[in-house]
Amino acid sequence: SRYFTHKYSDKPQKMVYEMYERMLGAVKDPADRKALTDWYVETRASLPPAGGEGDVYKFSRGFLFRVLALGHAQTAQFIRAKGPCTQVNSACASTTQAVGIAEDWIRTGRCKRVLVVSADDVSNPVTMQWLGTGFLASGAATTKDVVSEAALPFDRRRNGMIIGMGASALVVEDGRKALERGVTPLAELLASQFENSAYHVTRLSTRHVAETMNRLVAKAEKRFGLRRSAMAAKMLFMSHETYTPAQGGSSAAEVEALKSTFGPDTPKVVVTNTKGFTGHSMGASLEDVIAIRAMNAGKLPPIANYKEPDPNLEGITLSKGGAYDCEYALRLGAGFGSQIAMTLMRRLWKEGALPRVNAPQHDA
Repeated sequence: SRYFTHKYSDKPQKMVYEMYERMLGAVKDPADRKALTDWYVETRASLPPAGGEGDVYKFSRGFLFRVLALGHAQTAQFIRAKGPCTQVNSACASTTQAVGIAEDWIRTGRCKRVLVVSADDVSNPVTMQWLGTGFLASGAATTKDVVSEAALPFDRRRNGMIIGMGASALVVEDGRKALERGVTPLAELLASQFENSAYHVTRLSTRHVAETMNRLVAKAEKRFGLRRSAMAAKMLFMSHETYTPAQGGSSAAEVEALKSTFGPDTPKVVVTNTKGFTGHSMGASLEDVIAIRAMNAGKLPPIANYKEPDPNLEGITLSKGGAYDCEYALRLGAGFGSQIAMTLMRRLWKEGALPRVNAPQHDA
């Protein structure tokens, strides 16, 4: 019905215009011609618009390029980057996994520098009605309409996440290339680990998360001669905690993984979280960037709206916000489909230290 309305709705306009042209050709008196033109303009305004809503039934030649994930390829075209180029879909672990892939590419010699870009617009008016309903139906989204009662990381009252959006970007490169440019890197990626628990579409395998974290830290210890007991006292843990209900949520798996990895030194690790302020931005992990910024600034955000401790999460130290001099950052990203990704970073520059850029060398 809408198709035929669209196709034939312009016929009255055409008929009126053709009649107007014939009459205008037969009338010579200027006053009569003006009266005829005024009549046509008034009549045309009362007719339905030709074609309805434009060419809504014309199939776009650019359809494929709009629905395919080509943002990475278009970015490569813009900056003329001819090295490896890919798009990652690991749900909420995507950004952290992308950093791990970048490390692999650099270590294997595929490239010297990788631009990691993540973006998410899940809360726009078009998709929110679908994805928002999906998260509500799965029991993962909060139904509270007051933020202070909804955004509750690690709190015993946590009842569901807030859907968010955002974007972040990092440059991962061979440290020698940064030094050649006269730039001190913000942080050093000591190790990364990304795996699939092959467990459940929404819940986390606590045991596998702990095993993955152990493998990550052991890798860094072996590469750099570090000891986890020494790192713990200078480490922030950038949590993925989404304040979803306790059963199958992120917080319990994170706490058990930290205890398994650091043992009696677990309380020395400062746990922080930003989703209480930003919501959960899905594919765009803001935390990977914030973890680096926190080390550089020597400051951590507090846990938003934290009032009622969960006795099942005892044994960890939650950030109270403010000054924390953290030299290491441990980041966990977890996504639907049993996706797990982690990185361990070390600070290379802190605010107030020597300038990051050697201007003469950089400009040369």
